[in-house]
Amino acid sequence: SKSQVNVGTLWRSAYQLGASYIFTIGNRNTWEKTSSDTMKTWRHVPAFRYADWDAFCAVCPHATPWVAIEMGGTPLDDFVHPDRAIYLLGAEDHG
Repeated sequence: SKSQVNVGTLWRSAYQLGASYIFTIGNRNTWEKTSSDTMKTWRHVPAFRYADWDAFCAVCPHATPWVAIEMGGTPLDDFVHPDRAIYLLGAEDHG
């Protein structure tokens, strides 16, 4: 995400959808408390930050498929969601 507001919105959405945690990759994102995080989700959903993809891959949960979320893909209502998965959302400007 490009801004603190985006991180707060994504964090809140993850909480509402029942996510166990969120993560970001790289130093681009800040996690300060924001007005967009009206539910104070930082109290309920842990967040992890990884320096790069290699660091993330080194600790990625075993037997957990990656699901890429992108415009133009299979609609989420039609997608058969695995019991456990890591949902990846790209950056708005660089994918």
